Amino acid sequence: MFRYKYTPLNASSHEIRLVTILPGRRDDPIRIQITHATLFPPVNKAEAKTTRLPLEEIQKTLPEGWYAKETLEGRILFYDANRQASSWVHPNPDVPHDAYDDVNQEQERRHSELDYEALSYCWGPPRARAKALVIKLDDSTQGYGARLRTRYLPLARNISLAMRDLRYEDRCRVMWIDALCINQADYEERSEQVGLMKDIYPLARRVVVWLGSSFPEDTESLSILRRIGEQIEVGRDFTLLPSPGCEETDWYATDVNLPYEIEQWERVQSFLFTPWFRRMWIVQEIHRGSRSSVLVCGHDELLWSTFRRAILALNRKERSLQPEYLKEPLELCTVVEKASLEQLLFTSRDRECSNKRDKIYGIISLAPPEIAKCIRIDYRQSLLGVYEQVFIKCMEQAQRLTQLRYGGLRHNEATPGWPTWVPEWSQIRIGITIQPTECFRASGISASEFRSYWPGQLEVTALRFAVVSWTFGAVMARYESHFFGVYWMIVEQQERRGYPTGEAFRNVLLRILTVNMVDDRTPGWGYPTLKELSDVVSAAKTDVNEIDWRRKNAEKLAYKRLTGPYRYLLTNTFTQSCVFRTGNGYMGMIRGVPKEGDEVFVVLGVDVPLLLRPTPTGQYEVVGDCYVHGIMDGEALLGPLPSPWVCRTESDADGDFRPYYLNLKDGRRSADDPRLEEKKIPIPPEWEPFERPKARTDPASCRMFRNRETGEEINSDPRLFPEALTARGVRLETITLV
Repeated sequence: MFRYKYTPLNASSHEIRLVTILPGRRDDPIRIQITHATLFPPVNKAEAKTTRLPLEEIQKTLPEGWYAKETLEGRILFYDANRQASSWVHPNPDVPHDAYDDVNQEQERRHSELDYEALSYCWGPPRARAKALVIKLDDSTQGYGARLRTRYLPLARNISLAMRDLRYEDRCRVMWIDALCINQADYEERSEQVGLMKDIYPLARRVVVWLGSSFPEDTESLSILRRIGEQIEVGRDFTLLPSPGCEETDWYATDVNLPYEIEQWERVQSFLFTPWFRRMWIVQEIHRGSRSSVLVCGHDELLWSTFRRAILALNRKERSLQPEYLKEPLELCTVVEKASLEQLLFTSRDRECSNKRDKIYGIISLAPPEIAKCIRIDYRQSLLGVYEQVFIKCMEQAQRLTQLRYGGLRHNEATPGWPTWVPEWSQIRIGITIQPTECFRASGISASEFRSYWPGQLEVTALRFAVVSWTFGAVMARYESHFFGVYWMIVEQQERRGYPTGEAFRNVLLRILTVNMVDDRTPGWGYPTLKELSDVVSAAKTDVNEIDWRRKNAEKLAYKRLTGPYRYLLTNTFTQSCVFRTGNGYMGMIRGVPKEGDEVFVVLGVDVPLLLRPTPTGQYEVVGDCYVHGIMDGEALLGPLPSPWVCRTESDADGDFRPYYLNLKDGRRSADDPRLEEKKIPIPPEWEPFERPKARTDPASCRMFRNRETGEEINSDPRLFPEALTARGVRLETITLV
């Protein structure tokens, strides 16, 4: 018997292969057929239009006390706040059903004439352990002739087990399986087929996630997750609501504990450590799938949508799963439809893949279309070439240098010759100092000024703010005693110097150590207020002569006054970070190790300050993004906010974070910077503001302007052009990053 030889695919007609798994019992030899098919959706179904009203219009049709929410699955849920009950049916029977529910239309738009399932699984060790017999469609020959015509394909252990679990005993099963449907030895075909994955998974009838063969513990875990997910619905803004007709009407409430024992939670945690949840490719595979996609463990099935609701609900519960067990599943359950490519890459940075190029290629189908179409998938291209291509294309589309915050020495010191301004996505393990959801505006709503040239250099326009003159000697650890210890040691060493902004030093230090993750900055997101945080650190302070166990107990008791999710968030932000002070009296924190002589820059088109390290040639290496209190909201370029204005962050109906300005005196809210308005800095006459929907490539802080003469459209404020800032006395300079 000879090895199966692939027939070339017709790339010009978007041809793919499909595998038909022939019937058989579990221990029978695996027999398959391989066919070619053209991948394209039917034109008439693809162009079907929804009749559903916008969410805002649906809300207007509801009686008082009722609210409309769009769920993660795209359905409209109606919630009666008075009865704390929900329904899929509009409370007013006169409102037509298709005005708010288009499930059937969505299903029609989604699928092609091809009827197949797409498999998602963990490849596992590549060594072949079994084989599949490839049977020709026209093979009616019996005996010796049939054996000669039959070919085989080697199978790795995981795909062999998956096919045995998934095949039917009495009928065929048609699937798209990447290991078999792509000639992995042909790099050109592999690149072409990876580019088609943006269509392969959406056009499948459903995605089937194979998690492994079933054990009794897995069956119980799936049952628990199914039970939880069936009681709860999750809105696109991540609010939890009771599912219509559910039996447990209060399980959606975050303060209601679920009736499971510690041993049961441990089994669920073990289940969530299944290797599939840690892989890179599965992100796009499950997110591009249909509403019918399922998780399969042996012969047990669980709808992906039900699983996702359960995980998002458990994330809000204090006494269920430990946060570290939820990390990968929770990242997988977030909404990706509106995320930027940088956000997708950063969220997936710890996921595993065998080829470092797949840190990009494994997620590119989820990227904004404007960027995805510009990324050439080519496995023969160098790794640096792949990552540099992504940097440049994102920069051109967004008009921002967003990716600078993801690069730096803290990540790519182990890669000789790698430019520090290019994120090494396959090595970003430490993370970044400031999460994108914090929505700072260190450079205001400014566009990037850049020039890239070989070898590995990038010219940017920036403001040199300060030089690091002091660093706290230790890299911070995860445990809570270190947080309190660092706080009180820095208070003792630095408080007498005060702070340039005039704020109380201890309040400033708390904002630095938490990168301002307090309710005063992001209200309603479960963060403590600054006062509550101050009370916690005060309660943790004990006499230095106290017995060690008594002091540690006091710290643990104080720490438990914070919510579990916030404690986890805080310790993960705090760990591997260092505090520093600058020559002009400002203080900051960076995930990484700063040195005296490093310089803080505000780079146009970057929403957080950057710590840069000068080189003997006058160029700069990127150390990383940093939090420097007092310049996070554009103060270095525009001066302090006029009282009583402050900066705030909120999440919108889609769960996206947006910055805004709040007048504490009269409650006015504004997306426009009051410093530009109150200083009466005019918009250049050739530019006019206009409104358009925010694109995925637009940053969180943006404003739309159009040139009256040329028609050019930008997402930045022309009053923050380099020439405009320079004319107002801002000392900008051009620096080179290497």
